[in-house]
Amino acid sequence: MYVEPIKDRAKIAEVGNYLAKNRNAKYAMLWKFGCNTILRISDLLAFRVCDVMNGDGVRDKLGLREIKTGKVRIIYFNEPLRRDLQVYIINNGLKAFDYLFYHSPRHKNRPLSRKSAWREIKAACKAVGITANVGTHTMRKSLAWAIYSSDKDLGLTMTMLNHSSVKSTLSYLGITNAQIEKAYMQTCL
Repeated sequence: MYVEPIKDRAKIAEVGNYLAKNRNAKYAMLWKFGCNTILRISDLLAFRVCDVMNGDGVRDKLGLREIKTGKVRIIYFNEPLRRDLQVYIINNGLKAFDYLFYHSPRHKNRPLSRKSAWREIKAACKAVGITANVGTHTMRKSLAWAIYSSDKDLGLTMTMLNHSSVKSTLSYLGITNAQIEKAYMQTCL
């Protein structure tokens, strides 16, 4: 099923706020983590606390092998994400080998299911008025859109997504036929 990026930063923040206020911190942190790291849900749900922490707190970067592709990549944690992760880990009493996004407070040694993550994200988006087709991949696509729209650098966006084809990256960005038509009609040399 095709899901779309959220192209409005205010709406992205609204989803995070809704999850924090109306659901729980775990889903709000998953949303923030996903929207700031461009990782797939399978990679996000595999994280344990020890993967993101070092002796001084939350790491600023992390090397990992993507579950889907097997490709190695480095991801960077921006300062607001690092700060929020630190608070989340402390407030939830998470230990080194607990999953960052755990199944339940009694089962921190089991990861949250993809279905639960999808259900919460879809419900939160609906609650804040997002009518586009959304899912867990929306987090990844939304960051890709934000990167591309701020820099207009398709190569950078493609590299961050770890894509090997421009076609895949353009699809992720949700570039529509209407946008292509508009570009033709507005550009006259």
